[in-house]
Amino acid sequence: MTIQSIESLEERALGTVVHVGAGCGDGLEDTLSLPAKRVVLVEPNPACLPPLQRIAQTNGRVTLLDVAVSAQDSPPETAPLHVWNTTALASLRDATGLRRLFPGLREVTTPTVRLMSVPALLAHCAPKAEDANLLILDAPGETGAIIEQLARSGALDQFRHLVVQLPTSSLFENSEDAAASLARLSAAGYEIVEQHDERIGFARYQLRLDAKRALQKRLDKMEARAKRAEDGMKDRDEQLKALQETVAEKEEACEAALRGQALARSDLADLRRRYEKLQAEQAEIAALLLQFTSHLRTVSTALEPTKRTPPGDLSKPRGETG
Repeated sequence: MTIQSIESLEERALGTVVHVGAGCGDGLEDTLSLPAKRVVLVEPNPACLPPLQRIAQTNGRVTLLDVAVSAQDSPPETAPLHVWNTTALASLRDATGLRRLFPGLREVTTPTVRLMSVPALLAHCAPKAEDANLLILDAPGETGAIIEQLARSGALDQFRHLVVQLPTSSLFENSEDAAASLARLSAAGYEIVEQHDERIGFARYQLRLDAKRALQKRLDKMEARAKRAEDGMKDRDEQLKALQETVAEKEEACEAALRGQALARSDLADLRRRYEKLQAEQAEIAALLLQFTSHLRTVSTALEPTKRTPPGDLSKPRGETG
């Protein structure tokens, strides 16, 4: 992919240029001629690495990453790269629609390449927000998904300028076409500056971030977020009020229960006192009964001789003898 004119970028000094899909070095002259502080070339195809390594060794501004950028949130460490007889179309995805467009397309090799997630790429490149940064995306089959993830994460606006190669239709497995990607970029505040049809089935777009529009969209999102937060606070206030009422009811019920418990304890103490009193009275009665029983036994013992005297002998006067 080439950049037609630096004038169209409207920048005399760029911060970081990230070129995903640098290829074998063909057409990099425009990228390397940009007045950028730093250029990061990203290319997974092992066959393309030697010329890129020579460029990185001879140009102090250039860094080379021999990885494939994956739009997966947590990609595996490695994956097969489908390299066709048209090297520029190498992709992590199968060329389902591309085969219909190019009947002579055939896969020549499938090297295993290292993967890097989009957040990891941004962390490595660390483009400064205050700089005019440029992102060049030429990752067949993956470009649309990378754009989607950048837009979803809010990291897309780290780049004031974009140059993207997009398919006019879905040419790779589970990939989107140019219309879907351009709609997403437009929603993020980008406007098309140039369009060129460089390959059959593909178009190159150069876009610029409309700062005012992007800022307005960001403000709209912040206002919507603030409105949701406000509504959430109202809901929580209502929930808190209901909870406070429930707590008050529970406290009142607990106080009533405590009062009832106190009365129950008082009644129990009174019952215990009455029980102890009854026990004392019962003990006293038992002692009196024991004394009475003992007295009866004494009287009974005293009457015992009288009971043994024969009844007839009572008629004889004392002193008489038979």
